[in-house]
Amino acid sequence: MFYTRLLRPAATDPLHSQIASEPQPLGTLVDDVAEYEVESILGQKKGRGGAQKYLVKWKGYQQPTWEPYSFVQNLAALDIWENRGEEGDDVRG
Repeated sequence: MFYTRLLRPAATDPLHSQIASEPQPLGTLVDDVAEYEVESILGQKKGRGGAQKYLVKWKGYQQPTWEPYSFVQNLAALDIWENRGEEGDDVRG
């Protein structure tokens, strides 16, 4: 048995984390796969299991995201980041 008078209408307003405040730029289609442009790499850390993660600033996005090495391994931005570390700069994000 279920008391239907205990039911309330579902909320129609989204939660704060569900509101997209920045527009999502469209990726460039390459072989039917969307690709996004990396502006720069801002930081580096070890993730779970010791895997390297990189803080990536995407072109057209306000917030950077942490991405695994497999996402950035062939990018010129990674070469720039690694060369920066050789010059004595701090490479930790």
